[in-house]
Amino acid sequence: MRPIIVIANPIAGRRCPQRIEQSVAALRRRGAKVDVWYTQRRGDGLMLCQQAMAQNPRAVVAAGGDGTINEIINGLAGTAIPLGILPLGTANVFAREIGLSSNLEEAIAAICDGRAQRVHLGVAGNRHFLLMAGVGFDAQVVYKLDLGLKKMLGKLAYVLTGLRVLLAPPSQQLEIEVDGEILTGYGVIIGKSRHYGGDFKATPLAGLELPELDLCIFRRHGLLPLTRYIAGIARGRHLELPDVLYRKATQAYVRCALPLPVQADGDIIGRLPMEFTVARESLTILRPA
Repeated sequence: MRPIIVIANPIAGRRCPQRIEQSVAALRRRGAKVDVWYTQRRGDGLMLCQQAMAQNPRAVVAAGGDGTINEIINGLAGTAIPLGILPLGTANVFAREIGLSSNLEEAIAAICDGRAQRVHLGVAGNRHFLLMAGVGFDAQVVYKLDLGLKKMLGKLAYVLTGLRVLLAPPSQQLEIEVDGEILTGYGVIIGKSRHYGGDFKATPLAGLELPELDLCIFRRHGLLPLTRYIAGIARGRHLELPDVLYRKATQAYVRCALPLPVQADGDIIGRLPMEFTVARESLTILRPA
């Protein structure tokens, strides 16, 4: 019997070790052979996923948050092995995108009885992303986030860090080349999924199944424009703002006078300048039937 290999981040969320054990037991009750491999540090998810390929597993399951999922998709991209998830992180954006709640029974049902879907990935520099990449306000929040505070406060840590960044917002202008068109702004979200940071939808016209990138570009900087952008995203009305641009593309290149940090799927993955493209390799995901 081909195994299901669970790659688990034991510090992803509250009560994570217990929830991993409960989920693995539930999978085994359904008759699955399950091996559990634990990450210990950043980068282990990718390394363990690459090792898992030698066992030709029935599926690889990411037990953790969106950062754990990102590491694993970088090992699965271009293979026929499907990705399942046990959403145990802080925001669980990917789970929301495919219609999973935080109820682990739903996730287990999707792994065992869900439907397989082939999806397109984005590439930021040399790293695949499944959800979104960003430069500007969101990347600064991720860059300045205290991981100890995140472990203690969860989502509230992002709110507090966001308020700190809001009081000293990014003021470096970006040059964004989108399929040959040159645009400028002070922040950009490059989406493969609709959801962003929870229930919010920053790139509402995006789709995992579409071979394209959705860019949302914020043209102005400062406290007041940034507050309007955040409120607009929260209300689902930001695309109506005159200083917000929305483009669909297959390739984008972002540069700046300073090497600003870039986030992808909620983790810092490098600095500008950086190219963003649609990956040649696709990925199979397991989602609710």
